[in-house]
Amino acid sequence: MAKRDYLTLDDFDYRGQTVLLRVDINSPIDPKTRQIANENRIVQSLPTIQALVDKGAKLVIIAHQGDTLDYQNLISLEEHAQRLSRKLGREVQFIDDVAGPAA
Repeated sequence: MAKRDYLTLDDFDYRGQTVLLRVDINSPIDPKTRQIANENRIVQSLPTIQALVDKGAKLVIIAHQGDTLDYQNLISLEEHAQRLSRKLGREVQFIDDVAGPAA
């Protein structure tokens, strides 16, 4: 096997480690129901999330939904966490805070 000039997930030991994972799950939202209309980005993130969990990592997943330049248009990620929970078959805890005591 040729020597790589880069590292992959397989090059690290994650057992007992907390990993901060930024995922791009910004999904189309139905304007009438304000529900996720297409979960393709959520589904695309699953292999990485599952690989890290399988390797023993404790994950802290961060993401955003909406316009980060206009905080009034940000949408909660609670539904995203629920969908991740269903797809992974395990609880994904949603915390609606990035800097306060709950975080």
